[in-house]
Amino acid sequence: MLLIDEVHQHKGIGTAAYRILESNICSWNGIKKVRIGIILTNEIVLPFWKKLGFIETGEIKSYRYDKLESEIPILEKELEIKNYIKSI
Repeated sequence: MLLIDEVHQHKGIGTAAYRILESNICSWNGIKKVRIGIILTNEIVLPFWKKLGFIETGEIKSYRYDKLESEIPILEKELEIKNYIKSI
């Protein structure tokens, strides 16, 4: 889960955090895509992830936590490994 406190949102921190994470993922051998799920009760964040290049797969998972029941659409992003310097 990537969560930035509301008082710090819309300042580029979430984007920067994800880009650092993606850079690290790209240094792992064999990883070609990243998949994430968004709980529909928090669908306001969908534009954020789509702006980062994620697309909806059409796959939907059930979500239940305590009394909350929702769905989770799955998004994925193909990684461009060539854009990252791999660590050895």
